[in-house]
Amino acid sequence: MTNELTVIKAQIVTLEIEGHKLRSIEGTDKVCIRDMLDTIGVKKTAWWINELIVRSTGDKLNVHSTDIKVEYYDINEANPAAFTNTPGIIEILAGSRKPIAKVILQALTGKLRERAAAPDRMLETLQQQGAQVLSIIQSMERRVSALEAKPEYLQLPMPIIKIRRYAAPTQREKLNELMKAITFSKFAGDFRAAWVALYSAYHQAGGLDFMTLGKAMELDPIDCAEEKGLIPDLYKFAKTWAEYILTH
Repeated sequence: MTNELTVIKAQIVTLEIEGHKLRSIEGTDKVCIRDMLDTIGVKKTAWWINELIVRSTGDKLNVHSTDIKVEYYDINEANPAAFTNTPGIIEILAGSRKPIAKVILQALTGKLRERAAAPDRMLETLQQQGAQVLSIIQSMERRVSALEAKPEYLQLPMPIIKIRRYAAPTQREKLNELMKAITFSKFAGDFRAAWVALYSAYHQAGGLDFMTLGKAMELDPIDCAEEKGLIPDLYKFAKTWAEYILTH
């Protein structure tokens, strides 16, 4: 009986630790096992992959067995590469007697925690900025309303007092801000790729195909969505979609 190897496609990024470059999966704590072993001068890649798989189902561990993950990812080479997460990395580095392993263990785990948390922090920052803008708008509106309610307001020459109401961001503007966050956290700054992915996901979920429809109407896809009155629906979908891709 043969086991089928599951190979996952993902955004491959590079971590540099103590002068060594290691391939990692964007937004996660996973690192290429072969790269990890190269940094400490260990050649037993196949042995360690098998050992981590065994330890993930056994009891002779430095960490909980269920925490260790070994997954294969497409790295644009002839063969996929095995990646492991922080508990697996700890097993490798903590089990090595080489001094560099201890140095890398401390530096790498810190960087991996930062990288895995980055999308959450970016989304949290975006939400905080939105809340701050909304608070400013509401404060301005309260001040204007209070001023307009005063009897002396009507007696002042209008050219002297200029009151400007600040409009709340439209859903199209909020959608654009959300996509900026997604672009830099999951699409390496490629705005077109991020928007195309959103339109494709929306279409696959049963919505209109804005890419094709936009070409037929000679409009940008987002202008097509606005023309059809579907910006609110697209924005609602984008929030759910963003939460999903930021956590997977």
